[in-house]
Amino acid sequence: MSAVGSLGKQFWKENPNQMALPGMEEHAHPGTPLLAKGYHFKAEKLDFSDEDTSADDPDSEAASLTAYRPGENPQEHEPVGELTWRSKETNTSGGSHFPRGEIAWVESREPKQGIASALYGMGRQMAAVKPEHSAYRTPEGDDWAPRVSAKYGGRVPKQK
Repeated sequence: MSAVGSLGKQFWKENPNQMALPGMEEHAHPGTPLLAKGYHFKAEKLDFSDEDTSADDPDSEAASLTAYRPGENPQEHEPVGELTWRSKETNTSGGSHFPRGEIAWVESREPKQGIASALYGMGRQMAAVKPEHSAYRTPEGDDWAPRVSAKYGGRVPKQK
C-alpha cells in the first residue's frame, strides 16, 4: 500500500488539521472539536495496486482519514479511528459492484467520543469523492449510519 499525494489538491480540498479562527467556528470542519483536544488527522488517497491484487480489485484505490491522539512521547501518535472508502466505482470479475464512495472500513478505538462521526463529516466536506454508506453494514454501522447521515448528509441504502 502506498500513499498517493497525501492531501493532493485534486482529492483533498483542505487541510484536516486546520483550526478555526476565533469568531469563525461556524466555518470549522467537523473534526475541529477533536483538534482542540489534541487529536490530529491524516488524509490520504491510497493505492493498493502495487500489492498482489488484480486491476479490478475493489480496494485498489481508496480514500482514508485517520485520527490520532498524541502519545506520552510527542513524536509517537496512536491511531484511534479510521474511515476508508472507495474512490472509484468498481466491478469485479466475480460480478460484484462497488459504488464510488462506498465505505469499506470504519473503526473507532474510543467509542462514543465522536471520532468516527467527525471522520465521516470531514470526508463529506473535504474529499472530492465523498464517503457513502454501504448496504453491507454491521449492527453498529446500521445504528450509526442514519444518525451521522442526518448530521452530515449522504444516503443510507437499505441493508443487505
